[in-house]
Amino acid sequence: TTETHNSNGQLPAPSKPTDKHLQLPSAMNCPRTQLFIALLCLGNFGLASAAAHRDVVMNQVFQRRLDAAVESLRTVLNSERSFAPPSDVDHGYEDKYKLADSTTNSLLGASQNVLQAIGLSPEVLADLNSQSINRNATIHLHLAHEERYEYLREELIELDAPTKVVKESGFLGSYTKERKVTQKVIEYVWIHTTVFTLSATIGASSSKTTLPFLNASYAVEVRRRAKDEFQELNTMSYPPLDITWLVRSLGATDGCHVVFCVVVVIMFVLRCEEDSKGRSIYEPSFMYPSYSIGFSIDRSAPSCKTPRRNENVEKAVEQFRRIHAWNLETVHALRNNLQTASGIHKDLAIYANEMIVSPVLPLFDADTRGVLSNADTEAMLDEHKAAMEMALKNLGRELEASKPTNTLRKPPLKALSVIPLFMHWNLLVQTHRDGLNHIEDLLRLQLTRAVGKELTENDFREYMQFHMEKRLFKDDFAPKPFTFAIRHPGYSPEGTIAIERTSGGGPQKATGELIRTFVRETEPRNMSFALNAATKVTFSGPHYVHGFLDHSLAGSNIQMRLLAQAREFSGFILILGKIKSSNEFDAQEAIVIQNRDELDIPIVLQQIPSPKAFQDYIRSLSPEQQRFARAFRGMQLEGTLFGLVLIQIKPAMEKVLRLAPGSLTKEIQLTQDLMTLFTKYQIPTDLLSFDDISNAWKGQDSGFEGADRPSKANPESRLTHVKQNVARMMAMVENKKAKVNEAAQQGFAFAKATGTAEKKSLKRKRDVPLGAAFNTEIHPEEVVAYGAALVGARISQEFQETSRILLLDVDIHGNPVDSVGGSENMAQADLGGSGKMAQEDLVKEEPNGSWEDGDYSEDWEDDGESSETEEKRECEDGGCSNSNSRAADGEVEDYTQLAVHLDETLSRNDKEGAVRPTSLVVGNPWSKHSRKTILSAFEDSQITKEEARREKDRTFDLLDALSRSGGLLLEGSSLHVIVAATHCFSQTLIDTVIQENVNPIDRVEKTALLLAAETHREFGTDAVSRMVRKGELARLMDTHKQEDLIFD
Repeated sequence: TTETHNSNGQLPAPSKPTDKHLQLPSAMNCPRTQLFIALLCLGNFGLASAAAHRDVVMNQVFQRRLDAAVESLRTVLNSERSFAPPSDVDHGYEDKYKLADSTTNSLLGASQNVLQAIGLSPEVLADLNSQSINRNATIHLHLAHEERYEYLREELIELDAPTKVVKESGFLGSYTKERKVTQKVIEYVWIHTTVFTLSATIGASSSKTTLPFLNASYAVEVRRRAKDEFQELNTMSYPPLDITWLVRSLGATDGCHVVFCVVVVIMFVLRCEEDSKGRSIYEPSFMYPSYSIGFSIDRSAPSCKTPRRNENVEKAVEQFRRIHAWNLETVHALRNNLQTASGIHKDLAIYANEMIVSPVLPLFDADTRGVLSNADTEAMLDEHKAAMEMALKNLGRELEASKPTNTLRKPPLKALSVIPLFMHWNLLVQTHRDGLNHIEDLLRLQLTRAVGKELTENDFREYMQFHMEKRLFKDDFAPKPFTFAIRHPGYSPEGTIAIERTSGGGPQKATGELIRTFVRETEPRNMSFALNAATKVTFSGPHYVHGFLDHSLAGSNIQMRLLAQAREFSGFILILGKIKSSNEFDAQEAIVIQNRDELDIPIVLQQIPSPKAFQDYIRSLSPEQQRFARAFRGMQLEGTLFGLVLIQIKPAMEKVLRLAPGSLTKEIQLTQDLMTLFTKYQIPTDLLSFDDISNAWKGQDSGFEGADRPSKANPESRLTHVKQNVARMMAMVENKKAKVNEAAQQGFAFAKATGTAEKKSLKRKRDVPLGAAFNTEIHPEEVVAYGAALVGARISQEFQETSRILLLDVDIHGNPVDSVGGSENMAQADLGGSGKMAQEDLVKEEPNGSWEDGDYSEDWEDDGESSETEEKRECEDGGCSNSNSRAADGEVEDYTQLAVHLDETLSRNDKEGAVRPTSLVVGNPWSKHSRKTILSAFEDSQITKEEARREKDRTFDLLDALSRSGGLLLEGSSLHVIVAATHCFSQTLIDTVIQENVNPIDRVEKTALLLAAETHREFGTDAVSRMVRKGELARLMDTHKQEDLIFD
């Protein structure tokens, strides 16, 4: 840090204040030491471990200080008493507050010793305080730096030039020799005088009163080649330091209790004497302050949380932090200038380290199990004062013996001594901060040892699950794991669906933990969702309302995933979306899951501001702006409702084909063929379903003969009839595939024989992959190309027909649509662009049939009338009416109001504003674990956003077929509605308990009661008593306020 003069005697340019606020001991401030520690941490633990390793080193340094302080205290007191850190002494929680008071008071006493060493008197301090109070003005400290340049003279000097080598000739021949050359130049001599002024100012700039109390100056000789190189005056001002609170706290009189007495006023009362030779003599004087120091923590203040986290300590720490930073700037400015001019080459930190006695340490008297007495503290302060006096005397001797170069006047010792004193003072401030943090770390250590491990967020989540399921709620109201089996009553499940937590970030990694939700089953009723602008599908079945409560701690990154699994030879439809109204569902994603497929869909949690935060944000807005914000928040709240619709395929397929319930349970191949015809080829269900043609048989040829004629009352006959329809349709598809292959072979043979075929790509009008649809070995594009090349040649009529088939129109998804026209046994089907029937062409369809040959099912018994007299359901505009569509009280429950009611409840009961409504959003990409055939190996694949859109289109095509474009009610479906909220904590679990002095169990418990009451619709003064166990009710009344447990 020491700078030297240039060759011509010039001092370096004045240094500007630095932003470096080092807070390490001098041994750790060495850049090489810090670099070594950083590289060591990087090599062994990585960048993330570097900070942790540094904390470990700092803790070890502080522990060594504690050990040295214990030995020093015994020496100073000359006593056999035992002193120990708080971790080694049995004490109570109140003793930690006393220890924080004692440590802060010790720093105040040590700070007073430092200020006494630089000459600050209580009288000057009282005068500043009096003027500040009378004028209601602030007090600042200013450090100014002024440089003056005075022209002295000019000098002609000779400078040695580089040696010149010349070649000369003589009697004996030529030779070389060196010739010395000198150069005369003019140098202009200046006197460079530097003055540092430290002053206190009271009031604003317009009416400012300045009280200077330090003028330290020195002068050096500077030489230059140019005469006009310097300005005569150059000034620089450093940022001021506000000490108003400090001065007023120190100047409290007339019996006022001084809460903090932090002595941080940097004012210098200079006492300079001269000996007989004119040299300055500086002897620091010490005395105890004339006012008492009485720092104490106000335990009754609402902001008082812990011995470390309270308003009194926070103000003291913040004030000392600002002084610490200002001291560093002051030391840096004085060190780069005063020390260089003084000629002292030693690091002045040596003299700061000689003040080794530090009274600012958190120690207990092990004998009395209490803090140090006032007598012990005063003895330590006396020793601290003596150590500072000895260090400054050593500095004075070093200054007297120094012989700086080009220095005309040395800086005075009174100013130079400020450097080691402020460095030592900063070390005291750092020790005080470490001592307070040690008290807090002790709380953390005790809690960790009490539970036997370092608690994490997963530990807290595990406990809350145990607490709410086993202790708090009754069984009917306790949260349940979110996992459900998709099954038809009386049959094995088709699959399962569940929601799990994941670690978040990167690939989905499950923690193996199912989320828990409060769940209420509501009355079955009809709801609908749109397939397109013209078609709505209505479904009916049980509804489940879920209340999901999550909690978030600092640093947590927990997300969720939805897992859907289907069993072998089974399948179901999964639809994800939002709730639009009381009877309408917004289907955003849809997919068919079948034959042991495993689908993994990421779920992202998105929070919106809490009700309290929202009100705080809009409080200062205009009425128009507030109405806009409230309207937009209403939309956000309704959007937080996440919905899942589960539709079973087999029951819906049996209904649309007019089969008896359970007819497809054991018909594996038939079910697979039907899925292929519905999804791949989009064959209308009317071409495959059982036809009740009892009236049409009269005088007409139905295509059945004898026993093959279907019986209206026989389920087996219905099934047989459907099998025959499917077989004929599959045969037609296979026949067309064969024709394609045959035409392709003829085209290749003809091209090979004639050599006239050109292999060029002919695009169809929609440019769709036909080969994938027909699953042929020969690419249809090549077939069409060869067919086009052979137009006009002698080719068979059958090849031309086959080529024409390949050029038929396609559906909206690019799948080919086979023509069914011309079939004698099939009805004409309109398969134009989308492959869907128009809504106005639908007929009213009944779900039930009647049977004559036995009692097969209660649902299929009727009076034997024809299909025209069966029970009819009204399906107008895609929405079917049902007597069960209303709740028990006669009114339809509007799920969209769940989030609104929950928000209103939170606004009344969540005083901290920590609970935020949360939306569940489907993420990307999806992961799928599936196989192509039953004998194939399973493969993992990802479903991108575009692929998910295509899956949704294919699923909607299937739903269009199963519902006859909205004409049939999809019974046996289920709806799950999830309303979510997140209880947010700003810190980690341990910091929430230790620093905030908050029990997160109580906070989350109260939020869980609110959400459970909203989910189960339990309101009133006795809502809590109905939901919780008897043994927990009394504890809740003691823990929470009674008004917080009343839910309207």
